[in-house]
Amino acid sequence: MNRITYFLSKTILIISIIIFSKFSFTQSHNNLSQKYLIKADKKYFVSYFQDTKDVIKSPFRWTNKQWLVAGGISLAGIIVYTQDEQIRNFFQRNQSQSADDFSKYFFEPLGRGLYSLPLLAGFYFYGAIAKDSRAKFVALTGLKAFVISTGFTQVIKQLTHHHRPNQNFPPDPHIWDGPFSNFEYTSFPSGHSTAIFSIATVIASEYNDTFWVPIVSYAIAGLASMSRIYDDEHWASDVFFGAVLGYGIGKLVYNNSGKRFVFYPVSSSGNFGFSVVYSLK
Repeated sequence: MNRITYFLSKTILIISIIIFSKFSFTQSHNNLSQKYLIKADKKYFVSYFQDTKDVIKSPFRWTNKQWLVAGGISLAGIIVYTQDEQIRNFFQRNQSQSADDFSKYFFEPLGRGLYSLPLLAGFYFYGAIAKDSRAKFVALTGLKAFVISTGFTQVIKQLTHHHRPNQNFPPDPHIWDGPFSNFEYTSFPSGHSTAIFSIATVIASEYNDTFWVPIVSYAIAGLASMSRIYDDEHWASDVFFGAVLGYGIGKLVYNNSGKRFVFYPVSSSGNFGFSVVYSLK
């Protein structure tokens, strides 16, 4: 194990201890035992299909205000798309060994689920041992957001077949092969960005009563996403839309889980901002 890997493993351990201790403190002065009744039972696994259906149906339930927000996000994404080459060149001009190590040993595995999924498992086992319902809720809801967002990402990739910047010389962000073409080209959207933002959104949403948790969650997700540009694996627009997709699905799944398991016996959606992302497909 080299020094950078050792440092990162220790950093993750320290952060986990701090977060779990904070969760324990929050649990001690809030009666949460009746609020979160989520368990990995039949109802939980059925909710995967219900939430997936809600993702598909959400655009048909948007209000005028939601469509306006969706248009604004789409416009922002188009602007980023026009600057893909310039952004790539900037990242490629600013390479360093330390940044290479952080990307290779921390950010890339984080977006791939190599660290984030064990972190969710840590949430669950901590919740089971400490009888912390919020931690178990985050673990199971975060996992569901990860699975659903990954599924939608793969569908979009196969419909667009966008070329990665490292797959052509010179790199060209405007090459899209469309459906039923070469499965090698799967740049849009960034799967790492979608996955890490879906999990970060669940954690940030549940612990938004602690101001630093959303800040740390989204900061790490943002850095992990930008590392994909740094590694020349994605264009900036791939990362932008992947992050928005992950945020949108994370919010919808988080909200639906709370409603389904706490207030309503069936799914209910139509939340402002949660599903804005789906207009991007």
